[in-house]
Order: sequence, then C-alpha cells, then structure tokens
Amino acid sequence: MDHSHHYSTPSGTPTRDPVCGMSVDMAKTAHRTVHEGREIGFCSAGCKGKFEAAPEQYLTATDPVCGMKVDRTTAQWMLKHEGTRYYFCCEGCLKKFEADPAKYLGAKPFELPVRGEKTPHPPVGHLPPQGEKAMGHD
Repeated sequence: MDHSHHYSTPSGTPTRDPVCGMSVDMAKTAHRTVHEGREIGFCSAGCKGKFEAAPEQYLTATDPVCGMKVDRTTAQWMLKHEGTRYYFCCEGCLKKFEADPAKYLGAKPFELPVRGEKTPHPPVGHLPPQGEKAMGHD
C-alpha cells in the first residue's frame, strides 16, 4: 500500500495548528511563524509560543497503525482517543485504529533506560546466562 501523501496549503486553506490540532484558516489567523521557509498558522499566541520554543516536538507525528511520519499541519485524519491526539496518513489507518485502538496502543517495545535511571531487576531464575557455558563452550 502506498502511503505517500503530499499536500499544499495555499492561503485561505484550512490547516491544523500543530500544537493543539485545531483547524486554522491561514487567511484569517493573526498567529503565524515561518519555520525552515514554511509558514505555519496557529489558533492562538499560546500555541505559537509553544511551537517556537520546541518546533521539532510539534512538526510530525507517527501514525500508530503503519508507523509513517505524518505532518501535523496538513494531516487530514486525526482522532482524539483517551485525551491523546493521534494523526493518520490515510482514512484506512484511521478506521483500523477506531476499530481496535488497543491493538495499536498495546505493549510498547523494550527501550533501554536513560543513563542514570534505575531499572528493575529481573526475577530470580530469569537472569541472562553468563560465562563459557552461555556462549556454547563446555
């Protein structure tokens, strides 16, 4: 399945505020900024300020169904689920998510701890093998 979508947002075209997800009419909003040569509109000065403080945090989202990066400002498909906004590359991914959100929000893959964080110890009997026997040497 091809997930390549390209959108343009001429003035007057509704786009999304990348911070809160609200629709923004570029012809009417007073809250704008230019980031990497691209004009981005916001619903309020508050959202504009949040974006300007950390733009990389708000530019893209990951579609929870297919894993594709989605531009938050041009995303046509968005859903708020249990207080979190999810962005989708296409209507098909949105519908799959709506049908079974738990399937896509289930167990997360193991992540290495951040340096300095304490990690729980594995239960006794579940320690990784060590020594020559563990490496196949008897």
